Amino acid sequence: ISFRFSWTKETVIVQLKKAEFFIEPSLLMAFKKSMLEVSKYVQEKKVTQRVYPKNIEIDLKNKTAVVILDRITEFESLKAATEMKLVLSFSVDDRTPINPWGIYINKETEKVAE
Repeated sequence: ISFRFSWTKETVIVQLKKAEFFIEPSLLMAFKKSMLEVSKYVQEKKVTQRVYPKNIEIDLKNKTAVVILDRITEFESLKAATEMKLVLSFSVDDRTPINPWGIYINKETEKVAE
């Protein structure tokens, strides 16, 4: 979550590159393509974003994680704090030194927090 959603215009490319290690390999190219637009926007608009998880609920049967986060976004010195609900679907696969848990995200859905 921190790699995917916490960055500055200077760190966005590095952070998103780190997030790639937690994306299901078959979906990696689609993730990279969608993150190109994110990184371009962040750099052009000089966006800073930080997220702070408040609550995490794991459903092992359905292989989902529902995460409620506080998100602080800054655009050109204007800060906005919002609550974000993130639903992550995951699979379990090979463990690696970078991903020793072997948990890979295969779907990410951002919803309006209730």
